[in-house]
Amino acid sequence: GWSAVNKLDDYWEGRFNLNAFGLPELGGNSQHANKTAGVLVSNTIDDMSVGVIPLGISSCIFPERFSNFWDNFKKSGSRVINLSASEEMDSESCNKKLNKHPIIQEPLETLWVVAAGNQGHSNPRGCPQHLVGLPNLIIVGANVDKHMHPKSNFGEDVVDIVAPGELPNGEGWGTSFATPRVSRLAALLFKKYPNLTPAQVKKSILLGADIPSTPLPVLSKGILNEENAKEIAGAISRSENLPDKLKSLFCKW
Repeated sequence: GWSAVNKLDDYWEGRFNLNAFGLPELGGNSQHANKTAGVLVSNTIDDMSVGVIPLGISSCIFPERFSNFWDNFKKSGSRVINLSASEEMDSESCNKKLNKHPIIQEPLETLWVVAAGNQGHSNPRGCPQHLVGLPNLIIVGANVDKHMHPKSNFGEDVVDIVAPGELPNGEGWGTSFATPRVSRLAALLFKKYPNLTPAQVKKSILLGADIPSTPLPVLSKGILNEENAKEIAGAISRSENLPDKLKSLFCKW
């Protein structure tokens, strides 16, 4: 969560750490966090309407520190948490650790968008990645053109959707940088359609995926498509017939 921009001509340099919600000063300047924030808030017109609230490093999302900011986070009207990190542990330990966490206990409050990991396999080792399948959780892998990135984790029961994982300046790659592309879109959908639930925004993003001729080994079978997701979210918000909307988007020919 690095958010304040000093130099507008650079997409992450000059950001600095603002612990806005009562977290202790965590020290250090994480280039990984800076880069993630840089992808989250780019310079397009749409993105100017998306605010970033800094929450600190990955351990802050776990129970021992979550109470420090959760109430203030909700009062701010925020609806999306981007987590480009994980803590390595087995599935049983992850479920036990987060059993009473808002990610499980308050599914209508917030959509969590989480990086799938860069191990190139279908056996996740991270938490909260083990919680894949929750209606308020999107797990994001990375693609190269119309294929999975060879280092991205994959699998229909591991990853929901993929997005480009390259940094804008080409100086890095990771599912960490694919994830904020999905988070940014989710925030825009909540802003435009505030009546939607996290599950409905997730549905819009996954159903809107571009599916290549060889479907990808993820739940949605495809790659993030912002325009499709916006169309589907609008249809859900207006209670339109969803199958008809999907036919109009994908079956034109």
